[in-house]
Order: sequence, then C-alpha cells, then structure tokens
Amino acid sequence: MDSSSAFVAEGPTPDALMTNSPPVSLSSLNNADEDDGTGINGIGYRPTPAVAYARSQRRKMQVHEWKVREAREARGRRMERRKGHGTDQSQGRGQIISNINACLAVQNTIRSTLGPYGGDLLLVDENGKQTITNDGATVMQLLDIVHPAARILTDIARSQDAEVGDGTTSVVVLAGEILKEIKEHVEQGVSSQTIIK
Repeated sequence: MDSSSAFVAEGPTPDALMTNSPPVSLSSLNNADEDDGTGINGIGYRPTPAVAYARSQRRKMQVHEWKVREAREARGRRMERRKGHGTDQSQGRGQIISNINACLAVQNTIRSTLGPYGGDLLLVDENGKQTITNDGATVMQLLDIVHPAARILTDIARSQDAEVGDGTTSVVVLAGEILKEIKEHVEQGVSSQTIIK
C-alpha cells in the first residue's frame, strides 16, 4: 500500500457536501441534539451562513413579537388607568375629609397605648393569632390598613422606629391632632394654601 494513499479519505469531497446540503429551516434549529459547531462539544467552528441567517431571522421575529406584546400590554394598562378601574377618583373637599377620617381612625386605635399609663391592646390577625402589646410600632405593623392615606401614618411610624427606635405612638398621635385641626378648616372651605401658611 502506498503511504500517500493511506491518508486519503473516501467519500464525497467537501465541496460536494456544501452544494448538496438541504436548506436549514427554523424548526431544525430548535433541535437541541444537533451541534452546529458553535463550540458545544469543544470543536469551536462557526455555523454555516444558512444557520447564521436562520438564527438572525428567528431573533428578529422574537424581538418583534416581544415588542408587539409589550405595546399591547401597555395599551391595556393605559386604558385601565383612563377608566379608573380599581381606583377612587373622587376629588375635592369630600376626598380630603375622607382621608383625614381614615387617619383619625388609626390615631384613635393607637392613642390608648400612649404614655406611662397607656393600656395594652389585644390584636387578633386573620389566622387567629393573638398579640397583646403596648408598643406603637408593633400595633402599626399588625394593623391591616388598606386606605392609602392611613398607610402614610404607618410609614411615618416605621420611619420613626427605624431612625430613633422610639416615639412611634407619639408621632401618629401628633399627626392625628394636626389633621384634626386641618379638618375643621377644610370643612369651612379654607383653601389649602391658607391652611399651610
């Protein structure tokens, strides 16, 4: 046997393989068992132009679908906001008084724990767990407050507890007393700019 013929591979030439290869479809790219030579099994050669083109087309299609879906969802959110779905859109003096009343309800709940003679509160959550406490921060944490204006008092109490570590009840009671004074002026029709001065 000739030494030069020992290394000659039998079969079709590489040029014949390139011209006779079938076109690549997008569905064939989703097959995870195929290795297109991008380095999955350590070879590291580039994909054929047909595979690269099919991949770029698939990426473009995915980006387009994503943009369409995002635009549709954004349009839906805008429509919901315009309708006011799930929100209270009342304005004016009545809404301000409603907000003040919600804050005063929270203040009245926590007021009894203020000072050295403050009493304990018994709180029961939705699971039936009972908590007896005199701490304003704990009371504010355990209250299930839904009203947005009343939640501001909860945020004030949390901030006071985080910054100082004490005085949560005092802050809520003080804010409630200020709101009580403001409520009288709002009911009389005094403008908010005048109240602020």
